[in-house]
Amino acid sequence: MKFALIPIALVVAIAAGCGGGGGTAVAGNNSYAGSYSGNYAVQALGGSGTMSLTISAAGAISGTNVDNNSGNGTITGTISDTGTVNAQVVYQTRTDMLSGTLTKNNQGQIVGNLTVVVNGQNATLSVTLSPTGGGGNSHAFSGSYSGSFVSGAGTGTVNSCTISADGTVAGTLTDEMGEKGTLSGTIQSNGVFQASGTYPTYSVTMSGTLSKNAQGQIVGTITVVYEGQSMSTTITLNPS
Repeated sequence: MKFALIPIALVVAIAAGCGGGGGTAVAGNNSYAGSYSGNYAVQALGGSGTMSLTISAAGAISGTNVDNNSGNGTITGTISDTGTVNAQVVYQTRTDMLSGTLTKNNQGQIVGNLTVVVNGQNATLSVTLSPTGGGGNSHAFSGSYSGSFVSGAGTGTVNSCTISADGTVAGTLTDEMGEKGTLSGTIQSNGVFQASGTYPTYSVTMSGTLSKNAQGQIVGTITVVYEGQSMSTTITLNPS
């Protein structure tokens, strides 16, 4: 029974990692915090361009864009931890309003469709923004997390976990029997991870692929191995 829970805990910790979990993440809790750049298009209006954004730990957006029709613009606004956007783009002759919900994929890109209001007319703006290397972490899972893991043996807790910009994972957890342990390993930007967990009386290994949802949670099912036995474990980690 213990073996099942313990592997789960370790796995969870690994998957969780640390940080706000996004592109070029910075210290803080917003899962989108970081620096990004990419392209957008407004097909209904024949518009397109490039965009560069910085999102703070509190979700404040600042940046610039270059539009093929309107020239240079300045972007300000907010994005919530669930991806809800309220922002404006100020050009020399007008101000456009942006609203809607974006998501982050396993590569750390911010993607989705927003409603843009141009001179009173609503249109759809499609955007894909990729994490950039400057000013922060570029790992899709980097950040700080805590959460729980569930297997046939019971439920355990991931007390804390940190994932660095290079994907290094370190943290602490508690198994279903209350025994505390440490974990170490790696997780790639596409969610693939490998790690080991060490408790006072035993150790485990874990592997699998995790993903990050629109709420910034790290979720998935991984395989944990204890003394040659494998068990599936479901993980849910919340940004902390």
